[in-house]
Amino acid sequence: MTAVPTGTALRSAGRQRPPVPGSVEGGTAVLFPRARRVRPGMARALYGTFPAFRGEFDTVCRALDPRLSLPLAVAVFAPERGVDSRLLHRMDFGRAALFAYQVALYRTWQDWGLRIAAVAGDGVGALTAAHVTGRL
Repeated sequence: MTAVPTGTALRSAGRQRPPVPGSVEGGTAVLFPRARRVRPGMARALYGTFPAFRGEFDTVCRALDPRLSLPLAVAVFAPERGVDSRLLHRMDFGRAALFAYQVALYRTWQDWGLRIAAVAGDGVGALTAAHVTGRL
């Protein structure tokens, strides 16, 4: 994985035109955003449909659960208006849920054969980017 070069670096590298947004020298770049709000059930459809997503999501949840007061899945898979869904409004559960979701989604894309050349992120997304590249 490489970092996405800036416009100045591209010009100094001899490129005549900027790259297509989302591509890095023919590859795909992924941006993991910071989220203000995580929705209950956001992972439900992917979890039930794609084994790669389910496996990675479960792996991340097992790693995070000892650091939370309840298992992460209790909040993530809570009914949308259920009592446990309010846990996602807390910083600890909200950030953990977003991290698990982003990592599982990235691994699903890899399972589909998508070749990702670069990753970046902001907030929790920066942690996700570091994790999927093996730097965390």
